[in-house]
Amino acid sequence: MLKIGSNEIAWANISEVTMFADDSGIEVSITVEETVLVVGNYASADHATSVKNVIEASRVASAFGGVVITIDIDSL
Repeated sequence: MLKIGSNEIAWANISEVTMFADDSGIEVSITVEETVLVVGNYASADHATSVKNVIEASRVASAFGGVVITIDIDSL
């Protein structure tokens, strides 16, 4: 499960993880049931890429069963 603030999202409900760069930084977002939720806005591309990679890896690992992964995004 991915925790963002008080929201808890099951890995199976995340259909996509994306990054978007603009003047304010690099935004990482997820798509859940056709709704885009912003995970965070990061100053460096390295930090944003790390957060995106952790979410993607956890999502894939949980899809193969037997793996329980909980990430509190506020602590990354």
